[in-house]
Amino acid sequence: MTNDDLTTLILDKLNWDYEKELNPTRYSSTSVLYAGDVILTILNIGTLNNTAKFLSIGEQTLNRLIEKWFIPLFGKLNGGGETWKFKFTNFVEYKMCSSCHRVLPYSSFDSDIHTSTGKYSACKVCRKEINASAYKKDSTQEAHKRSQEKHYHNIRARNALYKVERAKRSVPWADLEKIKEVYKHCPEGMHVDHIIPLKGELVSGLHVHTNLQYLSPEENIKKGNRFEV
Repeated sequence: MTNDDLTTLILDKLNWDYEKELNPTRYSSTSVLYAGDVILTILNIGTLNNTAKFLSIGEQTLNRLIEKWFIPLFGKLNGGGETWKFKFTNFVEYKMCSSCHRVLPYSSFDSDIHTSTGKYSACKVCRKEINASAYKKDSTQEAHKRSQEKHYHNIRARNALYKVERAKRSVPWADLEKIKEVYKHCPEGMHVDHIIPLKGELVSGLHVHTNLQYLSPEENIKKGNRFEV
C-alpha cells in the first residue's frame, strides 16, 4: 500500500476531494492548501515541522490547520510517540509492520488487546517467522524440555484424557485407513490438528480424516480448542 493509495482511502472515507481547501483562516496570507497535499505530505514525511517546510508554510499555520480540520475528526494525539501518520493509517484500518515495515490492512495482523490498535506490531507473516526462530533457539528448547520433565505426570494425564475424548468422537463410518495416511504423511515439524476441536468451547468435531489438518507447533498452540467459522 503506497502513501498515494492511503491518501485516496482517507479522502474517500472523509468524503473529501483532493483539492478541498484547508486554509486555517479565511484571511490566511498563505497559498491555498489542499487536503490531499497536506495528508500525503504528512504520510510521506511524518514530522510536522518538516511537513510545514515542505508545504512552504509556518509550523504555527500547520498547527492551526490541524486544530481546525483534523482534531475534530481524529481527536488529539495521545502521546507515547503517536503521530498524525499513525492517526491517518489507523483511520482506514491500516498500520505499518514493525518488522518488514510494509503498510498493511488490519486483517494482516493478529489481534492483541494490549495495543491501541488491537493488533500486534508485526504482521502475521513476520510474526510467524519471529516465533519460529525463537522456538528453534537452544534456550527455548531447553526450557521446553525442563517444563516437560517438571509436568510429566500432568502431561500423561492430559494425553490420556485426550485419547478418551477422541474415542468418544470416533464414529463407525470413519475411514481409519485415510486417518492413518494423514498421520503417516504429516510433514516433519508439523502437528496433526482437528479443524473442529474434539472438545471445543462452542462446538465439537469428529475424529474423521476430513476434520484433520497440518499446523505448525506455534499455530497449533495458538489455536487451542477454538474454532472460527
